[in-house]
Parts: sequence; C-alpha cells; structure tokens
Amino acid sequence: MKKHKNIPDAATWNAEDKQWELGQKNEQLKEIGIWEAWHTEGYCCGTTDYGDGTPPFLFKRFHPDGKLAQEGNWYGGNKWLGTYRWIKSKTPSPEGFPSGDPRQGKNLWKVEFDYVEEGVYHAQRFYDIKDRPVNIHGIPLPARPASVPERAHYIDEEGSETGYACWVMGLLDAHQGAFIGEYFEWDLNGAPIVKRLYDRQTGSVIEEHTYENGKLWTSRIFNTDSQTQSFYHPDIEPQVVSQSILYRNNEKDKQKTYFDTEGKTIFVFRSEEISDLHQRKYYNGILVYEGIQSKGKKETPSSFIYYYPEGTPLINYTSNGDGTGQWRMYDKEGHEILSLPEAKEANRDKHNNWDVFKPYWDDNEPEKMVNYWDAVIEKFTNKHLNIVIAARIENLEVPPHLAAELAKVDWKNTKSAMSGCEAIPQAINGMLSDDEDVASKCESRIWYEIEHQGTVYEATYKVATILAQMIPYYAHNIIIQRRLFQFLFQVLQQAYISDEKKLYKELIKAVQQLLPTILQNAKDADDDIALESQYLLLEAGRNTPETETFFIEEWHRTENTTLRRAYAAFALGDLYIQTKQSQKLVTAFTDVFAAETDTLVRLVLAIQLVTAAKKEADGAWLAELIGALTDPDAVDENFYELQPFIGDFDVQEYLLMVLGYANPDVLEKNIEPVIEILPAAGMLKQETLLQAVFSVLFQKKSALKSITPIRKKALLAAAEVADQHKNLLNHQEIFESFNLPHDSYKLRKLADKS
Repeated sequence: MKKHKNIPDAATWNAEDKQWELGQKNEQLKEIGIWEAWHTEGYCCGTTDYGDGTPPFLFKRFHPDGKLAQEGNWYGGNKWLGTYRWIKSKTPSPEGFPSGDPRQGKNLWKVEFDYVEEGVYHAQRFYDIKDRPVNIHGIPLPARPASVPERAHYIDEEGSETGYACWVMGLLDAHQGAFIGEYFEWDLNGAPIVKRLYDRQTGSVIEEHTYENGKLWTSRIFNTDSQTQSFYHPDIEPQVVSQSILYRNNEKDKQKTYFDTEGKTIFVFRSEEISDLHQRKYYNGILVYEGIQSKGKKETPSSFIYYYPEGTPLINYTSNGDGTGQWRMYDKEGHEILSLPEAKEANRDKHNNWDVFKPYWDDNEPEKMVNYWDAVIEKFTNKHLNIVIAARIENLEVPPHLAAELAKVDWKNTKSAMSGCEAIPQAINGMLSDDEDVASKCESRIWYEIEHQGTVYEATYKVATILAQMIPYYAHNIIIQRRLFQFLFQVLQQAYISDEKKLYKELIKAVQQLLPTILQNAKDADDDIALESQYLLLEAGRNTPETETFFIEEWHRTENTTLRRAYAAFALGDLYIQTKQSQKLVTAFTDVFAAETDTLVRLVLAIQLVTAAKKEADGAWLAELIGALTDPDAVDENFYELQPFIGDFDVQEYLLMVLGYANPDVLEKNIEPVIEILPAAGMLKQETLLQAVFSVLFQKKSALKSITPIRKKALLAAAEVADQHKNLLNHQEIFESFNLPHDSYKLRKLADKS
C-alpha cells in the first residue's frame, strides 16, 4: 500500500487495524516505549505507551485535527482496566464513539467507563462540550444525594423502566450487554428503590429486594428449582418478615408462612398440585385436603377428602353418578354428623374447585385465622344451616294482606341489581317471620337485589313501599315492627334514594302513614330506636310543623345525651336546607354557636352553618371545622353515629367536603393545618387531602408562577406523599389534574422557586 508523505519510511502496515505503525521492540521482540500509529491519510491517529513492556499500556486515539478521541489503559488482548474515555470532535472524524442508547443526547460530548475486569465496567459518566456532567441523553444531572455513591449514574424518566428518574449503580458486562453481580437503584432523594444480585454467567436475577419509602418491602430469592418471596412488616425496625412464600415445581407447589411482628411463625399453609387433576393442601405440615379428579368426563369424581389432624376423614364426597352427589361430615370416631347435597359436579370439574370448604383468611391479619379444622367445620355447618333455612322459607305461608300487595307488582320485569326479582316476594314474606334466622336470610336476599355499590333500583322502592304498608299489621309484634322500621331507615339513608321522583314519592307516602308511630319512637329511651326514627321523621315529615318543633326541642333539651342533641341539630339543619330555608338556619344557629360548649354539638352547628352560608361562611365556623379536620382523633366518637347525614365519609373526608363550599380566599388563610397533617395521613385519606389542598392553592395555572410561602409548604408536603407512593395511579391523577408533577424531586425544585 502506498504511504502518505507524512508517514515515516520505517513505519509498517498493520493489516488487522488498517493503520501504519512505528515503535521499538526489546530483545524478546516485545513492544516497548511509545508506539505511534498513522491513518492512511497521513495524520497520527494513535499512540500506545508500552513502557518496559509490562502492562498497563496507556492507549490513545486522535481525531484528524490532532485532538484526543479515546484514552485508556490496555492490558493486552481484550483486557482494559480503569477509566476509558471517548471524546467527540467538532470536525468530521472516523474515530468511534459509544453508540449506546439510540436516544443519546446531541450535546453528549465525552463518555467515561470504569472497567474493573475484562469487559466489565462498574461506573459510567457523561459530559457535555463544556465538561459539565449530564446523563446519556445529555440532560444535566440533578444534585447527587449524600447516600448515592459517586459510581452511580443518573437515569431520567425517559430511560427508566419504572417511568421515574433514579440513580443506578451496578456491574455491567459489555459482552452480554447485561448487569452482573450487585445492582442498586435510588430515587432522586437518595432513598433506595431496589437492590438486585445478577448471576455472572447468565445475567439472570438471583436476588431482588424492593423498597417502599426507603424501607425494605419485599425480597425474592431465586434458586435453580425454587424461589422464595418475602414481605416485611411496615414500620418495624429492624425489619421483620410478615409473609414468606416458597415456590417450587414451576410454582405448582406453593408454601406460604405467616409471621407475627416478632418474627415468630403463626402458621404455614401449603398447596401442592401433583397434576392438573390431583391437589393436596397442608396446614402446618399436616395433610388437610386431597382431591383427585377423574379424567373421563363421564366418570364419577374419584376422591375429595378433608382430614382431621390425626388423618381420619373430616369430610368426604360421594357421587350419585348423575352429576350430583353428597358431602358428608364425620366426627373423629367416623360417625356421620351432617350431609350436604352437591348439584354442580360438572361446574366443579370444569374449574377444579372441589376444595369448597377451604377456609379464607386475610393476608393482612393472619393472626385472626382460627384453627384450620374448626374453620372447615364452621363453613360446612353454615352451608348446612343455609339449606335448612331455605326449606323453612319455602314452607312459609303468605298472609292475605301481603299477597294482595305482592300481586300488584310485575316482579319479572322489575329492575334490580343482580339476578332479577322473581324470588323477592318470598323474601319479603320471610321478613315478616318470627324466625330470626329466616328473616335475616331473607333480608340479605333482598339487599342483594335492591342495592349495589350505592346504586338503588326500581325494586328498592317496590320492596320498601310494601314493607312500609305491612307495619300496621304488626303493631302487636314489636320485634317484626322494629325490623321493618329499621329496614326503611336503611333504605331511606341511601345516597340516591330520592333520584327516582315518582317512586320515591310513593315510598314517602307509604311512610307518612306511619308518622304518629315514628314520632312516638323518636322519643324512645333507646338511642338506636330513637335516632333511626328521627331520621325517618326528617325524610317523611319534613313539611310538618310538628317535625321542626320536635327537633328544636330535642336539640335544646340539655338533659339529652350529646349524641341526641347533635343528631337533632343536624336533622334540623338538614330540614331547613331541604325546605330552602338556609337563612333561617344561619339566623337560628349563629345566635347559639359562640355560646355552645359541647364540642360535638358545636361542630355540627359549624357544619350546618358553612353548608348553608357557603361563600359567606364566617371564619370562626371554618376554624371550628379545620380544628376537627387536623385532629380527627379528638372529635367525639359519636360523630360516626351521624352516618345517615354524613354517609360513609370519615371525619376528615366529610369536613373537607363541607369546606369546599367556602370562599377559597378565606380557606387559603386557614389551610396550613391541613397541609401539616398531609404526609402522616393514610394513603386513601391523602387523596381527599391532596384534592382539598390543591383546589385551594393551585386551582389556577398562574399559581405555579407565584410560589407563596403557603404554596411552598404544600409542595414540600406533596413531595413527601409522592415519595411514599411513587406508582399510585390515584395520586398521580390528582397531581396531574392540577398541572403538578407526581415526582418528589420536581416538586421540591418547584418549591425552591419561592
């Protein structure tokens, strides 16, 4: 090959590297000293300093303009140790630069990898043209927390598998393109996220430890033929395992161990799948169930047996050969105690759910798990009792006065929640029974059809109206009458019960016929009877002067209990609001609010005053609500007896809803105590608090351009919440709805703009 004129005559051609080279060799023909390399175009493209021939050898590459392109310590072959760096050029150059991530930033200028063994580096650094640290996308690095080692590199949201920016540190095998050995992640505040151990040969994970809020949450250990997953008790230092799950045989053998807060075993449950048709269950190492299902569809099930601890049968199954069968339960001596018919063999075969009597326990409260065998017996006994009760219901006679009302309803075409209303007439009849078991079962059946997740149906009104009409027939039977009044109370306190105007009007008309009895019950010495009746009085008698008079007297009667006074005040306030007499409420309640000394009654007065006055609400009323909001434990426990008025909300949720009526400017002056309790609140309660704080302080987009001290405090509190629940979608949606990042680092940076 023809040499360029700038290349020394003594230089020789290296066909493998396609360059001209010149240097010295010792007597053993080993390279020594500095060897130079030239590009075919005549410029020096590299040097290697061999010194006395003993590695490391300092290796450099140059761009055509003579500036450094690469630099590192070479140990011969493919071995490089220590820092190796690549630098770009402002002019065209054939020198390589790590391609890495295809989303590599354009302003990425210099890259450094720290190699600790052949092909393995444990640190990577990136710089822009001004030698400022950036990440692989060319984005400037955030402040490095003290807990994050210098070796760790920054991954932004775009490059993160979780969608959250983080710091990463680990050994990366360039040949495999995978991590090996120990691997760590930290969030931008320096709290650990995950720690893994990768197999050096395969790159597969053999250990993984995940953290929540900087504390170990779960661990997984992978072995050749098994894996163990452990969960830890929260808020215990040092941390203690709460559950440990051992998976074997491709997860067909699963053993779950529960531990108390001191690390002692509560119990062990194991489920073993021998085959698709053969299962075993063990409790504390003792076989408690074995099911062997036959293969042929026409064959009868082979064997399904629950065992006593001693190994004798507790329950077994016998097929009738026609798709039905019989479950039998025995005492420890083998004597049959009870039996149950089985009518769904085909269904159980299809889903292989023959372990029908296996008890259930809450993973969060395993200490409440009763003795396994007692739980199985209880489940069997309850199913047997249900059959007995069903037979009693079936044999009940229908009284003529009920039959006449039932006949007026087209039950087949009446809309309900679940499977339809054709069985409802029988359940209504059972509600009139002296048998408490029958009445309870029938009431459950009715509620299954008339309410679902707060929604009511046509059947709700039809059933309640008929049962209201039945009450006069049972004036002589206090138990049945009380049961029916309680049912009406439960129906009328449903949140959407008044939405179907016509049906609701018919129901109220039926209840109004009972007002004399309701008013009498409202004065009962038993609080349960009295308060439920008072609510019925409010719903059905709000337009009668007797109702208003009753609530005024009940509220002001000082010998009444706190609960009865508070209940009456709440009912009176609702009566005024429902009848569009808000100003009358404000006038009546304002006069006594300041002088009221009972804390619960005073809180109720404040609630009703803010609800009625809305944006005109007085600061003193708001302060009363915020005081209770920030210290809910101090609120009288009787507050929850006001449930007919407050729904299923807790103290904080309900008070925040009421505060939403007030003037935002007035609320902003009082919101600080709410911000202070935000980080310590429970996950679900935080949703309500975040919504309240953000709606007061960040309702307008311009709020983010003016970070006042109170907004700064809110952002910092929100950052703590974001740290606690990084991946919680509900929180994220709330943050995004107010144009706030669900990222604690960004929230703190935003707060710093104040």
